[in-house]
Amino acid sequence: MLDVGSGSGELLKNFYKAGCNDLTGIDPYIKKDIIYKEKFRIEKKELFDVNRVFDAIMLNHSLEHMDHQLGVLKKLYSILSGDGRLLIRIPIVSKPLVEEYGPNVVSLDAPRHFYIHSFKSISLLLEKGGFVTEKVIYDAHEFSFWGSEQYKKNISLHNDPESYLVKKTFPDVQMAEWRNRIEELNKRNESDNLAIYLKK
Repeated sequence: MLDVGSGSGELLKNFYKAGCNDLTGIDPYIKKDIIYKEKFRIEKKELFDVNRVFDAIMLNHSLEHMDHQLGVLKKLYSILSGDGRLLIRIPIVSKPLVEEYGPNVVSLDAPRHFYIHSFKSISLLLEKGGFVTEKVIYDAHEFSFWGSEQYKKNISLHNDPESYLVKKTFPDVQMAEWRNRIEELNKRNESDNLAIYLKK
């Protein structure tokens, strides 16, 4: 398995604990390679420097940070085995959230996100990359609301003492309401995050 944009490999650790025994993460922004085990390694590397073939590849909220996305998809196609699977999780345009928060929708996250696709645009791009979509799951959670609320109030996510991540700014009852609302948007395929399962 290859995790593109793995950071220090926290997500891959779960796969290792579950019994997967050949795991590679790549991230150009880590300080240096991290070797956990012989076949569990995180490499300081760009996608286009990868030459191995993998049975499973995932991009967990990393594609939106990449430019030249068609080139990225073609590279992924070339290093995915014939019967392999690709998982891409990305933010996506949500009409209800844009109507409520405008440019403060947290998933827009400019300028860190180069692209925020509609479902149609990502579908067309994946098709151009050669992939066939097997399944799509809208999987946003309450962060879509509380992050947007913070941006609306000009509160950053990580570097502000007023952030929910620091002092639990929003009461539990409010978080529960947002959790219910985002679950409803997920059911209607109208939230702002999705997981796309793909094959060649």
